[in-house]
Amino acid sequence: MSQKYPNIAIFLSTDEYPSPFDIQLLYDTGIDHVIYYGKVTQDNCKQLILDAMFPRDPEGILHTIFWIGGTDADSVIKIAEIAKKTMFKPFIISTIVDPQGGYTTAAGLV
Repeated sequence: MSQKYPNIAIFLSTDEYPSPFDIQLLYDTGIDHVIYYGKVTQDNCKQLILDAMFPRDPEGILHTIFWIGGTDADSVIKIAEIAKKTMFKPFIISTIVDPQGGYTTAAGLV
């Protein structure tokens, strides 16, 4: 391994199965590993977020991202809000919120 910290994306989805589109996109952007959790809800997401925050030091956390997606847009937004409230310096994980691909598609059109 050429770098100290591999780039990891933790994909939290409201859906049971991951979107192949999202996973391929993550790998194509330089992510080394994608860890997928399906059927994520506002009731079970906080522990996943906390568990992702602490295995790495502040330098390593820079090589970790959350990708929060799924077809239930309202739940995706609530999970993202919980993630934002849960994280604190220096353990803030960069987060991409993309319910049903709507945000990235809209950004691409602008």
